[in-house]
Amino acid sequence: MMSGEALLGPLPDGWNLARISDGSRRVWRFLNNKTGQKQREDPRLGPLPIDWEFLQEDAYEQQYGNRTTGQKTWSDPRMSDEALEARGTKMEAIAIVVWPDNK
Repeated sequence: MMSGEALLGPLPDGWNLARISDGSRRVWRFLNNKTGQKQREDPRLGPLPIDWEFLQEDAYEQQYGNRTTGQKTWSDPRMSDEALEARGTKMEAIAIVVWPDNK
């Protein structure tokens, strides 16, 4: 689950998710064991849709912007329900009901 295999399938051959030192902190990055390449982007996702761009990032998140609509989001558009379904991921909605504590 941690490397997103439930939604994206297995990582390509030679890739793994590793916690590496980035200055004074340790961060998660995708590491290609064959080439030594390190990247924040999941190699399974491919490029952003044509109307999307990276706006900014911090240690844990990236912000995206839609050039057409002006929408800004911290959610990767490649991980939307529609994008996952187009990639072949079987999606199912689940309702979670929380009952109040009657103490």
